[in-house]
Amino acid sequence: MDNLCFVIMPFGDLFDELYKRVYAPAIEAMGLEPLRADEIYNNRPIIDDINQSIYHAAIVLADVTGRNPNVNYELGIAHALKKEVVILTAEPDDVPSDYRHIRYIRLLIGIENYPRIFKKHCVRSFSG
Repeated sequence: MDNLCFVIMPFGDLFDELYKRVYAPAIEAMGLEPLRADEIYNNRPIIDDINQSIYHAAIVLADVTGRNPNVNYELGIAHALKKEVVILTAEPDDVPSDYRHIRYIRLLIGIENYPRIFKKHCVRSFSG
């Protein structure tokens, strides 16, 4: 898929809401199709689906907030495949030291104009 944006992020109420209300709409507004691992439904092992989705993605969006080991594992796959990656985090200390040389977008959770700010940063990041 030329327009796939695979989203790597933790799961849970806050992150699910962030994905549905902010990430997915902003990604769609840029002409890309957002996809998260929990939106893939089949009987294969989930890691196979994640690998395939990262492989086929035009861009990978990775929210490393909370130092989730699964997020970091999947981010490593994306880097190994030399994918275009945009890293997001609420806390700079959550960015693993191996990725600190890569620019990231600092999330400001809870602000009213967050969707607009996020979209502006992503447009800048996605367009190089």
